[in-house]
Amino acid sequence: MVNGAVVSAVEEKLRDRLNRFPLVVWFDPTGQYLDIVDHLELSENFLKYDGSFLKIRHKIEEEDPEFKKSWAIYVPENKENSQWLREFWQIGTEMEIPAKSLLRELGFVIGRKHRKDLENEKLNTDIVNFPNEYLNRENYDSKRIVKAHIKNALGIDSFDFFLVTAEFLDDPDRVGKKLREKGKVIDFIKLLSERYGIATETEDLADFRSELIRSLFFGEFVFRSKLGLRRFEKILPAKDKRSNCAHF
Repeated sequence: MVNGAVVSAVEEKLRDRLNRFPLVVWFDPTGQYLDIVDHLELSENFLKYDGSFLKIRHKIEEEDPEFKKSWAIYVPENKENSQWLREFWQIGTEMEIPAKSLLRELGFVIGRKHRKDLENEKLNTDIVNFPNEYLNRENYDSKRIVKAHIKNALGIDSFDFFLVTAEFLDDPDRVGKKLREKGKVIDFIKLLSERYGIATETEDLADFRSELIRSLFFGEFVFRSKLGLRRFEKILPAKDKRSNCAHF
């Protein structure tokens, strides 16, 4: 579930414009509000551009040719790429809602590194949807933020090493696709390597999955049986992490 305060703030900004103009074209160049718009509750007619200008034009001209109603059109792309809407925003008005400004209005603290994340098109949607997980901390905790991005990429309620590892082992293609979309493959490998004591240099998820399976198996075997320490020394996970492998 996305952040309710963000949803309410967006609704308020849209209503303010709709009270003054018959039509509002809301541009969202990076699509960072794509999930938020699905939770908006507006009495006005709200349209989401899905690639068809003709569909939007036909709907408005058919239902309200004289613009007696209020209309809002959400366009998840740059204004420069949407000149087909010029005749519409000349009738009404155009707007953007910068996430940094909106979140600050809601009281969230945004530091330099947070600003950098908000400028990253692969990550900014997560931050807008779940600002409490990323902002309002005294220090920028990169590991906590990586965990939050991975959790949200995989669509799970909270980060849990067992669940994340199980998801990766069970469906590496789906997990890999989600991680690549967020640009978090390297962070994911690093996080699980630290958890299970794996000394790896690979940046390939398929190779890492093989190393992970081997480490979990031999780590548990040696931890529980106390055997094979010398025989498997070169492929064993770090000694202080073998219990994590055993309890996976």
